[in-house]
Amino acid sequence: MLEIGERIRQCRERIGMTQDELAQATGYKSRSSINKIEKGGNDLPQSKIVIFAKALSTTPSYLMGWEELDTRFGDIIKNRRLELGLSLEEIAQKTGLSVNSIILYENNQRQPSDLILGYFREALEIDLPARAHNGYWDFKDDIDIALDEKIALLNDIGKNKALDYISDLTEQSKYIIDENKRIKIERK
Repeated sequence: MLEIGERIRQCRERIGMTQDELAQATGYKSRSSINKIEKGGNDLPQSKIVIFAKALSTTPSYLMGWEELDTRFGDIIKNRRLELGLSLEEIAQKTGLSVNSIILYENNQRQPSDLILGYFREALEIDLPARAHNGYWDFKDDIDIALDEKIALLNDIGKNKALDYISDLTEQSKYIIDENKRIKIERK
């Protein structure tokens, strides 16, 4: 069984995150702290496990070794796309998703909401299971899922406009994620 540090390293590498980026996302000052955690030299406080899981798009249960990561979705859709002889551009057109999103799904760097699964089911003429209840499939919160679903409905002009709005929001400190990667919600 993999130790927690090794699981953290594998998740970090799977999503293409550097140790510096993970340190910043989890409130550590440097990559050396992350390096020590990954090598098993530093114990990870229980309070940090949820923070690491969120930063790594996984679950605390996976990091603790209580469940295994399910990465079949990306393999299933990629193999089916290739079997049908579809290019990334063609599957993007059929699903209404961007090519970059398709690549992230195929590489298991993003997990789909139920709506997105429906788009893939229809475009690939395949029966896909509902989202798994292990690994990092279910770790997206309701806001992330709703954003994915709404963005998937937009055309390129709408997606560019949404990106402009998001860019504007990220320039305002009251909408930025704090050091613990928790969203600060302004209540009226």
